[in-house]
Amino acid sequence: MPEAPDWRGVERELRPFVARRVSTSDVDDVMQEVLLRIQLGLPTLRDEDRLGGWMRTIARSAIVDHHRSSARHRVISAELDDEAAPSEDDDRAVEAALAPQIASFVVMLPSPYREALTLTELEGLTQKQAAEVLGISLTAMKSRVQRGRAQLREALEACCRIALDARKRVVSCEPRTDGRLPSGVQTRQFLPPSRCDGGCMTRTPSRAPARIAPTQASWTREEMERERASWIEPLDRAVLDDVRAIARSLADRPLDTLRGSLLPREGPLAAAAARWRADLAAGRGFVLLRGMEIDGVPEDELARRFVVLGLHLGGLVPQNLRGELLTHIRDTGADPRLLSTRLYTTRAEQDFHTDGADVIGLFCRRTAREGGVSRIVSSVRILEEIQRARPDLFEVLFEDFPWHYQEEGIPPLVLTRPIASVTRTEAEGARINTFFIPWYIRRSQELPDAPRLTAAQTEAIALVESLANDPRLCLDMQFEPGDVQWLKNAAILHKRTAYEDHDAPEHKRHLLRLWLSAPDFDDGDAQLRAGISSDLRPQGRDPA
Repeated sequence: MPEAPDWRGVERELRPFVARRVSTSDVDDVMQEVLLRIQLGLPTLRDEDRLGGWMRTIARSAIVDHHRSSARHRVISAELDDEAAPSEDDDRAVEAALAPQIASFVVMLPSPYREALTLTELEGLTQKQAAEVLGISLTAMKSRVQRGRAQLREALEACCRIALDARKRVVSCEPRTDGRLPSGVQTRQFLPPSRCDGGCMTRTPSRAPARIAPTQASWTREEMERERASWIEPLDRAVLDDVRAIARSLADRPLDTLRGSLLPREGPLAAAAARWRADLAAGRGFVLLRGMEIDGVPEDELARRFVVLGLHLGGLVPQNLRGELLTHIRDTGADPRLLSTRLYTTRAEQDFHTDGADVIGLFCRRTAREGGVSRIVSSVRILEEIQRARPDLFEVLFEDFPWHYQEEGIPPLVLTRPIASVTRTEAEGARINTFFIPWYIRRSQELPDAPRLTAAQTEAIALVESLANDPRLCLDMQFEPGDVQWLKNAAILHKRTAYEDHDAPEHKRHLLRLWLSAPDFDDGDAQLRAGISSDLRPQGRDPA
């Protein structure tokens, strides 16, 4: 699923819905009509409507009109006949699939409209429920939703150039390279690039800002050691019971169908998760939960409980081209020297890096015999240090760097993107996203078609690594079985030291990992938050 809310994505999600209800030869015509109606109908959206469901309703209406106008088909009612009528699960699936298409536009809206649309359009709350969450009146919530939708429509029109034919049908939709939101933020950096040799992680670099916005996510080891009790939270019995009950209630649902909207909005877990999410979104950028039940709990049940925790923080996104939503972190015997090896499948050290989503979650089931320490550092503090000491290299971090990406069964890809990028500019300074996997950058130099690193880029990478490993800045966490660590990738680099494992398979180190999308995070990157998309794969090639 592409992460950006482009018209192509909307068309891709609605096309199967339409194709099941009209003849194959008519699908294109009906889809053009659907896209046009969506574009022209946004101003008529009612307060109580949600965009995903409204788009589906538009599609159903267009299908009905198509059958009525065609002499080859009998006239049917607005509800469609029994054979064509979509099931409730079908409707929900279409609406859920459409949500990611608008998520990245919503995140660009200013507060409080961003929060209003996130809760109502993306999280599935009614406007009354959203008003209760934010502690405002229903009238105020309706006003925020209405104004947010108006700004959303301006954003859609500003970023996309839509061409119509003589019959007012949509014939093309291309992102505007000069598109901007009403706030002045460029929209092209949030849009998926055209398929190219460089892959779909390529984005236009932003200029280095004069000032980084103050944030609690800028911290040192000494500060966090003093505040240790504030970021290690023992899970109490009420929360654990809630996790177990919710996991059991979802036991019959496949993992890829689980959404945050399925979870209870009240209860011990919801209250605790609100605190954790606040720490990630606007606080220090990490939290360690302690005391998840391990003994006697089957592995699939542990995984489902972990997912329940994660869904309170964001949506599940794929971690590789196989679409894997839940990854097992353990030594598989893979050779860490091979370009296609993901280092988490080995015992080798993984130096400081980020992952490809808004939030990464690690759930410790078993620890190693020795080593395997989790070490984290504030990337915001690193950037601040570089800006003060080496402003020349600070600017370099916002330039394009070549990246290598490869999975088993596909040829290597050369990608280009900066290490640091501006996501929002506010009065007090810029919000910065850091995306840093140094071995991917260095490995690109083994490929002949990759751009060559400049001396300044090589020095900048080494400086980031040096500061990340500075004992003044980095913080160690020695996992215990039952620990759950949540990190915000935009502001935290993480590392795992090398380890020696146990001999017995049932005792070997084993962690579970989730990647989560949180579209409302100010410093998130819309091109990263959807995880690893199949669009990264070159056309005509499929992984084994």
